[in-house]
Parts: sequence; structure tokens; C-alpha cells
Amino acid sequence: TGKIVSLKDPLGNAALPGNLIPASRVHAVSRNVLPFYPAPNLPAQVNNFRANRADTDHWDSFLGKIDHRLTGKDNLSGRYMRRINNQENPFGGSDTGLFGNRTPENLSLGGVTWTRLWSPALIHELRLGFARQVQTAHSVQYGTDWNAQLGLPSPGNPEAYGFPRITVRDLVTIGNAADQPMKFTTSDLELGGALTLVRDRHIRKFGGDAIQMQFYQPSRNNMRGAFNFLGRWTNDPFADFLLGYLNNATRKASGADPQLISWMGGLFAQDDWRASRSLTLNLGLRYEVNLPMYDRRDRLANFVPEYGKIVIADRKSLPDMDQVIQQAGLAERVGYASGYGLPRSLAVANRKMLAPRFGFAWRPWATNRMVARGGYGIFYAASLANPVRGDLADVFPFSVNQTFNRQTSDPNVVSFSNPFPVSRVALEGVNNSAGFQVWRSPPYLQCWNVTLEREIGAASAIEIAYVGSKGTHLGRRYNVNQPFRDPALRPTGSGAFPRPYSGISDIDYYAFGSNSTYNAGVLTWRRRFARGFFFRMNYVYAKSIDDASQLQGSSDGGYGGAQDARNLSLERGRSDFDTGHTMTMSFSWQAPFRRSRWLRGWQLTGSGRAYTGQPFTAKTSNVQLDQGEANRPDRIAKGMLDRRTPERWFDLSAFPLVPNGAFRFGNSGRNILDGPGWAGINLGLYRRFNTGERSYLQLRWEVFNLRPPPH
Repeated sequence: TGKIVSLKDPLGNAALPGNLIPASRVHAVSRNVLPFYPAPNLPAQVNNFRANRADTDHWDSFLGKIDHRLTGKDNLSGRYMRRINNQENPFGGSDTGLFGNRTPENLSLGGVTWTRLWSPALIHELRLGFARQVQTAHSVQYGTDWNAQLGLPSPGNPEAYGFPRITVRDLVTIGNAADQPMKFTTSDLELGGALTLVRDRHIRKFGGDAIQMQFYQPSRNNMRGAFNFLGRWTNDPFADFLLGYLNNATRKASGADPQLISWMGGLFAQDDWRASRSLTLNLGLRYEVNLPMYDRRDRLANFVPEYGKIVIADRKSLPDMDQVIQQAGLAERVGYASGYGLPRSLAVANRKMLAPRFGFAWRPWATNRMVARGGYGIFYAASLANPVRGDLADVFPFSVNQTFNRQTSDPNVVSFSNPFPVSRVALEGVNNSAGFQVWRSPPYLQCWNVTLEREIGAASAIEIAYVGSKGTHLGRRYNVNQPFRDPALRPTGSGAFPRPYSGISDIDYYAFGSNSTYNAGVLTWRRRFARGFFFRMNYVYAKSIDDASQLQGSSDGGYGGAQDARNLSLERGRSDFDTGHTMTMSFSWQAPFRRSRWLRGWQLTGSGRAYTGQPFTAKTSNVQLDQGEANRPDRIAKGMLDRRTPERWFDLSAFPLVPNGAFRFGNSGRNILDGPGWAGINLGLYRRFNTGERSYLQLRWEVFNLRPPPH
């Protein structure tokens, strides 16, 4: 900013002579790190560096298929697909472009199907398939122990080698991304079959499938360490860095290696019945079982509110489990699954998952120019692996994260010379916890639709449709151990509000009691390609409402968690992805001037889309909850402006802050304001010139994302 800062000497609190750091006192690690800070290349005090880097991505795909007739009634087919991706992100670790990421990915998919024709009316199919994805993300510095070269403690594990992450406030962060290296492997194995019976007006189908999913992602992030300088010692962050005096350092001392497995399967029966010449019905019923995920070595920990305990799948999953728990001071807070009659997944499976399906197609009059269609069905959600990995597996005691905070009386206690002193270690995840609802109903979605289609003229048709859905028992994550922020309950002198579960701080809990509704009207006008002209126009008017739009977190502008954990209904509002109006179109027109040498052969194409903005939530920053403030403000007016700009999108005066000392929640709701919409079209003009029997030359002009002028 150009403002002069008076530097003080942390070793005596006196002013540094000449307001300079003596060269003799610049730490050796700092000297080694300094060359990795690029020099400014823009004439400004701030934002004075611009980096341009090439971003190269490669994709290679291979596909093979074979069909073989074994006998007159037996057929065998096989297919295999493989895709190899190599992607780069030069700015994955730092805005300097010097600490990028590489992400190689290998995807494979294959299967074998045996089909048996028992008779013209009876067909049997048996299939076996697999899918596998292996993705690795690592930095360009991967494989070199930069910690040792810079003079910092080595992570020890070659898989974690790379450049440590160094953050000096007011300067660009350098180093590899904290979540690197990363490698995950997912494997799906599926066995299924179906029996098809054709009789009279019925086509009946019976079958089932079973799927095993495996998910493996070892945790190696932040093993190199992250080192932070805030200027608490000298009044200037960069001066702290030169002296090597840290505000804090973090690292992962040991990482979890979750090996998660889940099973799912189902049986189904279906009947396609042509009830009459004008009416066809589709009737179906599916029974599903989705078993909760478990770890192959039983390394899961789940907070169970009913017991007020962190329940671990198996005491034997770590050789020194009792000692680790005792040293962390959690002996009174930890139990084991066997003591509570819980399965190794720490969640009880629900086996009452019936999913009926119904559909129809009806021509109400003898003419074939109009048809009505509709349907209804229930669809169950499968388990998500990543939340289980992140909140039940990659946690203490299976993963140990450490924080080392400075000692205010001595800058040398936590410094580049000794960034990880045992005397200042604080274990992360010991005071916090996470949990999944043990006894839960399975999440499911009811979907329904009705469509009326009418042909107009010889080549056009119009559709009017209604689409709806309702989600039930949907998941959401929130802090179930939110403090009781009532001054009357605060113990004198302690400053800490009581919590529902004492001895533990925040508990990120996954509950399955949320719901959602979606309703939409759809109008479509289309023309098939005739006389050189094709078009399709689609308009949707929709409304989506829910309690939580994602299992964890939120979309941009949304609100994750819950402001009041004891009144989750206050979070009901428009979905993060709710878009009220959407219009899309596409067309293709061939010039009809076939006799003109210069005009014939030209083709004009285009596509476009316009939609209104998605909602967002007004939130308060830099909140002091222990002083009675709130995460969301009050709302005293609508808050929308007639003329909005990026700098002033809504009326701030309509959202006063909850005053300090109020100890209540703001009454402003979730997702009550509209974000910016979008409109744009793409156009293309083409002409093809034949240059021979097997060759041609194409002239092409294209433009993308043409936007209307702002208003």
C-alpha cells in the first residue's frame, strides 16, 4: 500500500535500526525460499504481477467391441473402452504459475453379455461388467524433497515430496497445493440379468443386478507442512518471514488409508402393456438394497448423538488404539461398535426400499396428430463415498493433523528453525468430530410428468408439459453441537457457552430429514428438417424449494449448514440451483438459391440460451458469535435495486446487522436474493466446396457467446 511500517525487534521489542532487517539475521530457509517469489512485472504497489502459462490437456480414447454367435440360439458380445487423460493446471498451487498440478487419469469400462433365445417369445440375458477410474493429482515439483533442500523438516514419505506451502500475508502464496499429492481409485463390479417374455399384448421383463463399489484414496495432503506469517512479531508479515518467525504451522503427521466398500442391488418386474390401439401402459416395480459403506480394515469413527459418543468400528483397527485414545483425552468420549450392537459400517441398512413405476402413452382421438404421455416413479439415492471418506475415515485417530501456534513470549519456539515443536503441538480433530445418522430412512425422489404433444402442419409440433418431483429423507450436514448462545447460561469467567455434548467442540453431522419440491412448466415448439430449415425452441418456467441443496456445503452464493441447528426449518427456501425462467433455441437453415453460383451451398446455424439468475443468501462477514452477533443479517425490506451493478447488486440498507450483544439469529432467510442471469447466442456460417470425388473444402465462420448490450 506504500504505507511506512515501523518494524520492531521481536527479541527485545525495540525498534529495528534504520527500520531494516540486518542481512545477518535473515534466516537461511528464507534465503532459500526468496528466489521463488517472482519480481513485479506491473507498475503498481499492489496486484503488480501477472502470469501467463500454457495449459495443455490431452485425451486419448480407445473402444472395442466383439460379437460372436455361439449357436443358433446363443450370442456372446463383449465391449471395452479406455480413456487416458492428462490435464494440467499451471495455477493449481499458486497464482505465480510456478507450482502447477498435473492430473493423469485412466478410465476403463468393459463387459460381457450372453443372450439366450429360448423361443421367439422368451429371451434371457446375463451380463457382467466393470468400471475402474484411477486419478492422480500431483505437483510439478513432485518427487523432489524440497523441504530438505530448503532446510525444513522432510515429510519422510517419498509420496508426499514436493514444495511446502508458504503464506506471507499481503503476498502471493507459493508452494504446492495443500491437498497434493492425491490419488483415488474407484472400481465397480456388476452382475445382472433379465428375462423377457412376450405374450399377446404384453412384454414382461424380470431381472435383477448386484453391484460392488470400492473406493480407495490415501490421505497424503499437507505432509510437507504449511507455514504462515501474519506480521505479529515485527508489525510486518514479510519481515517476520525474513526472520523466520512463524505465526503458526500445520502438517499432517500421519494419513489415513481408507479402503471403502459398499454393496447395492435390486430386483425388478416390468410390463409394457398395449391396452388398446390408442393406449399403452408401462407398469413396473423395483426392490432395492443399498448397504452402507464400510472400511476393509474397520477404520471408521462416527459420532452417535443417541449415545453422546464417538463410536469406532473396531478396537483392533489400530494396534495401539487404547493408548492413542487415552493420550488424546478421549477415553470417556469413545466407544466401539461391538459395545452398542452396531455393524462395522456404523450405520444400519434399511431394507424397505420399494420403487413403483408407471407410464402411459395415449392418443385421445383417431387422428395421429396428438398424443398425451405421462409417468410416475420413485428413485432411491445411492451412498456417496467422499463424505464417508472425508468425515468418518480421514479423521482422528486414523489420521493425525497437527497445528503449532506461536508462543507470544518467545519467537524462536515456532520458527523456521523449529517449525514443529512437540511442546506446541495441538491435535486437530480431537476436539471436533463428525457423524452420520445411524438409523435413517433412505433418501428417495418421486418424479412425475404429463406431456401433451400436437402436430402442426406437415413438419412442426408443439409440446406442453408439466414436470414435478419431491425429494424425501434427503441428507444435509450441519453442526449438531452448536452452542447455546444465551448469556444466562454462560459460566462466569469461562467465556464458553455450553453445548449439547460437552467436551467436544463442533460436530459436523449428516442427518437425513430434509426434503425438496420442484415444479416446472415446459413449452416446446420444434420443426423437423424440411425444405432446408430446422428449429427448436424451448421455454421452462420452474421453481425449486428445499431445506438444503447439497449433502455438504453449498453452491456459490448459497448457505451451507444451518444458522440455527435446533430449528432446521428456517433453512427452507429456494434451491441453490433454482432458475425461474430458461429459454433455449437452435436452428439450421440452408440457402435455397441453388441456381446462384455464389449463394448456393451456404448454411446458417445457431443456438442460444437465456436464463434468469440463481438465488443467493445475504451473509455477514467477520462475525463474533460469542459477542452475540449472527451469521445472517436482519431483513427490513425487499432489498432489490432497480438498477444493479457488480459493485452494488442489492440494497445493503435493507439488511441491517444483528447488533453486538443481541444473542439471536438474523431473520433474513436463505436464498432470498436473485443473482445475475445470462443471455447469449452462437452463430455459424458455412459453405462446402467439392474439390474432388473424395475431398472437399469447407469455409467456416463462427462466433460464440454474442451477448445483448447491458441495460
